[in-house]
Amino acid sequence: MTDNQKDFLLREYDKLNNEVAKLLEETRTREKYSLTIISVVSAWIYTEIIKHPKDINIPKDTIIPIIHLLSWIPLIITIIYGISVLLLYKNIKWIGSYLSRLETTFLESLKDNKQKELGWEKHFDENNKKSWFVVWTWTFWLLQIIIAVVLVCKSYSII
Repeated sequence: MTDNQKDFLLREYDKLNNEVAKLLEETRTREKYSLTIISVVSAWIYTEIIKHPKDINIPKDTIIPIIHLLSWIPLIITIIYGISVLLLYKNIKWIGSYLSRLETTFLESLKDNKQKELGWEKHFDENNKKSWFVVWTWTFWLLQIIIAVVLVCKSYSII
């Protein structure tokens, strides 16, 4: 491999690592937006439901369909964000497998004192299947979907 090729691959490695960081930040942003939407819509719906009829400025015939309609927004958005986050994670995994190949090329089976191959991608791949982080990420999204479904069910059962 020529020095130009090595330089190119090292720059590519840096660029892809930065891309992974951006994608991970985007997944966190979507989690926050989803949770915020659930919270805001839930708070509005329940303040409208809890109010006494005399406090509601909108006629009950009008407010009920609005509440029913709004209760679906968090569920739909959470599912859309969840799917997009899943696709982002697949993209991260795809980039990670390429970065692993680059590490293998540059580190050429370099091992630490415990005879484990060096390189972040190798380490991450080795430990990812047992990672509590992955389990909690899935749990968090599942919990958001459950909360959104409960919101829809509650808005139809209370009114």
